[in-house]
Amino acid sequence: MEKTATGIFIPEKAQEAPNHGEVVAVGPGNEEHKVTLKVGDKVVLPAYGGTAIKAEKASEEEMMLYRETEILAKIVDA
Repeated sequence: MEKTATGIFIPEKAQEAPNHGEVVAVGPGNEEHKVTLKVGDKVVLPAYGGTAIKAEKASEEEMMLYRETEILAKIVDA
């Protein structure tokens, strides 16, 4: 556990870097829920959440499925 200059203790788990990912697919959205992300966008993902899925039976590659509302941020190059 680390103590900040102001005396706040930060657990080691909270000091870990956030997860990053790349959008590989998006759903169609609808009138009520417009899709703002697109394939190729770089995003910051929460440490917990999402649903693990198998992308294809042949490759056995596991991917994470998130709702757009669960995405913490979109990374934009300046």
